Amino acid sequence: MNVTSSDTETLDHVFTTPADGRFTIECDAQGASARVGRAAANWYPDPYEIARSRYWDGQTWTSYTAD
Repeated sequence: MNVTSSDTETLDHVFTTPADGRFTIECDAQGASARVGRAAANWYPDPYEIARSRYWDGQTWTSYTAD
């Protein structure tokens, strides 16, 4: 499977990427389905740059921050 820049731009709009940018996309042989693996729940650098760290719950950024 070849990924073009337009594919990458589309993915950027579909997925909320954790600050460390660690998510994977796996497609079956026919490319008919995709599974997304996201970064584990943990404290990461705050992508909003409001605080030093923000908690990623495994699916989305929370309102919990730490300085």
